[in-house]
This record gives sequence, C-alpha cells and structure tokens, in this order.
Amino acid sequence: SVGYASESSFHKAFVREFGCTPGEYRERVRQLG
Repeated sequence: SVGYASESSFHKAFVREFGCTPGEYRERVRQLG
C-alpha cells in the first residue's frame, strides 16, 4: 500500500508533485539509465 485511498488520488498527487504521470516518470527514469 502506498498510503492513498485510491489509485486516482495517488495519480493526482503524483502529477502535482512531479509534473508527469507515474508512467511517464518511469519512462524518463528508464531512458536516463
């Protein structure tokens, strides 16, 4: 558990914090190596 009530609230918080979706963030990290 990540401590969020729902997937969507986690998603919104993530986008607010990082400026991208979790999927986009993972893709960036993967590209950086």
